[in-house]
Amino acid sequence: MKIIPTPCKIQFKNEFTDNIPEEKCSINSSLENEEYTLSITNESINIEGGSEKAVFFAKQTLKQIKAQYDRLPICTVEDKPRYPHRAFMTTILRK
Repeated sequence: MKIIPTPCKIQFKNEFTDNIPEEKCSINSSLENEEYTLSITNESINIEGGSEKAVFFAKQTLKQIKAQYDRLPICTVEDKPRYPHRAFMTTILRK
């Protein structure tokens, strides 16, 4: 399973579901703002995030998983930002 950017933790059981599980989303205030857990089982797809933004990121991860497999893999993905801030790099040496 290849997900970009690579999540903090992936548990992949080498099993797949033939069902189209029901998708359930929820906000969990005990998680960090951009932290989420995505669990795919035979019965459901559970997305739990620390905010709406985190739920959005989990749904993007789910899209990547669906694009890679004909059947959904039974797995759990946990992710959160590795650094407390986002940044970008520019060069001051341009002419």
